[in-house]
Amino acid sequence: NLLKKKNDAKKNAKQWRTIHLFGKSRRPKESAVVVDQTDSSGYFRSNGGVTTKTILTEEKFPDNTIVTSKYTIWNFIPKNLFEQFGRIANFYFLCIAVVQLSLRNSPVSPVTSVAPLLFVVTITAIKQAYEDWLRHKSDNKVNNRSIEVIRDGVMKGVASRNIAVGDVVKVSNEQELPCDLVLLSSNNLLLRGARLRNTDFVFGIAVYTGIDTKVALNQQQKKHKFSSVEKALNKFLAIFMVLLVVQVVLCGVASIIWQKLELPSYIGLTRATEASGVINIFLSFLVLFNYIIPISLYVTIELQKFFGAMFIGWDVKMYDSNTDEVAKANTSDLNEELGQVEYLFSDKTGTLTQNDMQFRECSIYGKRYKEIDGKLQLLLDQSFESSESPSDQMQQFLIALAVCHTVKTEYNASIDQILYQASSPDEKALVEAASRFGVCFRDCVDNTLEILVNNKLQRYKILHILDFDSDRKRMSVIVKNPSGNIVMICKGAESSVLNRAKDGASSITNNDVNYYARHGLRTLVIAFRRFSAADYELIDKKLNEAKTAIGDRDAKLASAYDFVERNLTIIGATAVEDKLQECVSETLEALREAGIKVWVLTGDKQETAVNISNSCGHFGNGMEIMTVNANNNVECSSLLQHVKVKMDGSAGGSRFALVIDGMSLSFALSSCKDLLLSVTKHCEAVLCCRMSPLQKAKIVRMVKENGQNPTTLAIGDGANDCSMIQEAHVGVGIMGKEGRQATQCSDYAIAKFKFLKRLLLVHGHWYYIRIATLVQYFFYKNAAFITPEFYFAFFSGFSAQSMYDSIFLMFFNLAFTSLPILIFGVFEQDFSERYLLQNPSLYKILAKNKYMTMREFARWVLLGYWHSLVFFFGVYFLFAGQEGVLVANGKTFDLWCFGTMIYTMTVIVTNLKLALQTEHWTWVNHFAIWISIIGYYLFTLFYCGIYWPSFRNGSSDLYWIFLKLIAAPAVWFKTFLLIVVSLLPDFILRVYSTEKIKAMNLMLEKAARTRIMGDRLSENTSINRTTRKRNYASGDQRNPLISAENGLLDINDSQHSYV
Repeated sequence: NLLKKKNDAKKNAKQWRTIHLFGKSRRPKESAVVVDQTDSSGYFRSNGGVTTKTILTEEKFPDNTIVTSKYTIWNFIPKNLFEQFGRIANFYFLCIAVVQLSLRNSPVSPVTSVAPLLFVVTITAIKQAYEDWLRHKSDNKVNNRSIEVIRDGVMKGVASRNIAVGDVVKVSNEQELPCDLVLLSSNNLLLRGARLRNTDFVFGIAVYTGIDTKVALNQQQKKHKFSSVEKALNKFLAIFMVLLVVQVVLCGVASIIWQKLELPSYIGLTRATEASGVINIFLSFLVLFNYIIPISLYVTIELQKFFGAMFIGWDVKMYDSNTDEVAKANTSDLNEELGQVEYLFSDKTGTLTQNDMQFRECSIYGKRYKEIDGKLQLLLDQSFESSESPSDQMQQFLIALAVCHTVKTEYNASIDQILYQASSPDEKALVEAASRFGVCFRDCVDNTLEILVNNKLQRYKILHILDFDSDRKRMSVIVKNPSGNIVMICKGAESSVLNRAKDGASSITNNDVNYYARHGLRTLVIAFRRFSAADYELIDKKLNEAKTAIGDRDAKLASAYDFVERNLTIIGATAVEDKLQECVSETLEALREAGIKVWVLTGDKQETAVNISNSCGHFGNGMEIMTVNANNNVECSSLLQHVKVKMDGSAGGSRFALVIDGMSLSFALSSCKDLLLSVTKHCEAVLCCRMSPLQKAKIVRMVKENGQNPTTLAIGDGANDCSMIQEAHVGVGIMGKEGRQATQCSDYAIAKFKFLKRLLLVHGHWYYIRIATLVQYFFYKNAAFITPEFYFAFFSGFSAQSMYDSIFLMFFNLAFTSLPILIFGVFEQDFSERYLLQNPSLYKILAKNKYMTMREFARWVLLGYWHSLVFFFGVYFLFAGQEGVLVANGKTFDLWCFGTMIYTMTVIVTNLKLALQTEHWTWVNHFAIWISIIGYYLFTLFYCGIYWPSFRNGSSDLYWIFLKLIAAPAVWFKTFLLIVVSLLPDFILRVYSTEKIKAMNLMLEKAARTRIMGDRLSENTSINRTTRKRNYASGDQRNPLISAENGLLDINDSQHSYV
């Protein structure tokens, strides 16, 4: 039968395509022209009396290879080099290297620029090659999967990459679809990436492969996100570029003036005064001073971020044993941004809650029922009346639950039970509940639903399914029931269903929905509509026309759905519980104490969302909740203005929370965005209800672009959260039950919401401190290192003579000071993880990039200039400026002794400076710092102890110089003296910062004791318990601690740990 269908399809479409062409991955291309009908080639179409003939040409299809990697073995070198030299710093050093090679008499060897640049580019290329190799491995795993296809009438196994358009593909149960397929038995389109379930296997013809598949076409390119540290780094580089230009211009002009005045030239050399000579002078100083720009900064940052991202995945305290999931960093570029978050935007379902829906209660024609011990029992005056035999109304309600859904069944033979699979956990919970109460959905066969009602099989023929969408917030199914009547069952949000009703218990159902929502339950309203034969003929025509429309199909479908889904009769409502995730309250409280404003963006009903916000701690004790529900722009603006006036006139210390629904939000975003933003700035917590995915992204963008540039983080678990996750500065995905879309488009992925506390307060804090210190330390040490060359220009007749050997210039950043700062950037901890978790307010001290302000940068740079002054003039006055014999043979020190002495001081002091900055010492830190200093001495002894004629062009500048220095006792004593003098300000600042930390610790301990006493008084006293019970009994919505079972949620102090 399969081959017969295939041959029939070939015959019917022979005039415009063949299976052979498809198998060769070729696609026909059509062009229509007016032709003579006597021509028998091609095929003809008539439209408005004009006959056209389609001429066919072949166009190649893409293969089915999936590529997420950036490079191939052939384009890696040119493409990677192009990307690397797209960076301003790398391009700058490339230009410097070219300048050095072009100078007639370069002050230093060109190797000093070429070698570091080559090293940086090579290390970066190796890192990027490794990351791309991992992507290649992932791609190959997908592309080399064995897929069964029919070719030449034989079933063959081929790699997924080799599937061609036109192949008949067999997909087995639980197997992922390798491409977009048309199901042979029904012509349904099966999309790549979906997983086959509820059937042993299917056959389909491949119609779209590779980049033509729907999933590939709908993939958005993730836009690159820049961290605040990276932006500050660019400013610092610009400042140092200006300093470099100033130094070059100053020394260049001074050199020209020196020559014009015919002052004695340095060591008897004369310099050209023509234009080429003047240019040569400026370029020589540019080459000499260019080392003030840290060439190895970028590669060190990349390595630090690379290892930091690995540590997130290695953190066993963010491992979830239930799902066997570890935290994952999809990017390493934003590690430090985790320590800068000011606004958190969170989804509710599946993020704050478990997305594990359990049916709890329902309302049927104005009567409330509750599930108790697996039975649906009537609730009357707080007592329960058994309902063993369901009434006709209850049966109608349960049948509606068993019919109106898109659930699939799967029979498990091992337990002799039907299992339900659904894309929506709410639907699954409702179908399971109906099954428990005697109305069991068995299967869907040939578009017919088989329902077992009190052990009697009933069949409902599906005529149309009106799928759920976020705009309508409802779905409907039109069926022909066993009696032959045509009925539409509709379910959806109360705001989208009740206003379309003409009959039924609308008012009572609305009250019941509000009651359930106040108890934190998720609600749906159930309704139906009967159609006469004439009515159905009309709507069937409208729906079919809309579904088959070529253009503007979505708008036509929306219009048709709106026409059909009206004049409803309300049956009742359902109430489903979604339990909170563990430690949500503690996490939100810690984030609030850390200074992070939390916004919950949800599609749920307002009352449900408010109750959840109360119970999970989103709305804290003492917060005054302001509500905005408007029906038009004017009313929305008026309400927001009223809220703002009340906030502005409140007493100091008042705490506010805002609740706003989706409709009001639409009005605010279109007419009074600034007013809304002004109101939310005064709020510690904001709850936005009935939100669409697009509105979520708009809210994030509004806050992100409010002029103060706050750092935002969005977290969610479903596809509807992807837009806000990508919009925020940092996106975090929850590995939940709604697929992997959120985690795939996010920057970081965690298994549970509670891990966000550790991700921000611990990892975010550490990463920011590390990178902020790393960046500014590089500028400090380069200022301390190269500024003595600027001072020396005044003593050398502005001759551009270097006092450092070329090898020293090259190895300072690459070898002698590189390892300690990298280790610092990977392992530094200013506070222990336990202390950070116990004191979330420490997170506040990092806000607004506080450790990378211009003031902090100036402090680091000024320390660098102080050290350079001590190095140069200390050595000058203590050694070179002193008349007398400093060594036993009666000789004084020369230029290279002077330069080597300053260089030695620079290596020692810059490493010791980093040691003073280190709070968390490990053996790795000790090894890095001391091996760098000792390694410098050993290398210099080796380098100065050998004559290098080939490398040094016959010169012996440093031959035996270092041995002469270390042989003089005065050198050791005065080196120690200058180290103490240079580091004296650092010691003072260190003592001052230690005292500040002690004072802060005392303040935190006092705050912790106050918090404990406050918690005990407000949470656990019997007086407050009585008050909360009284509030609940009177229907007061302010009660934050009521569970869905009408009980109080107790708070146990033993679950908290304080300083």
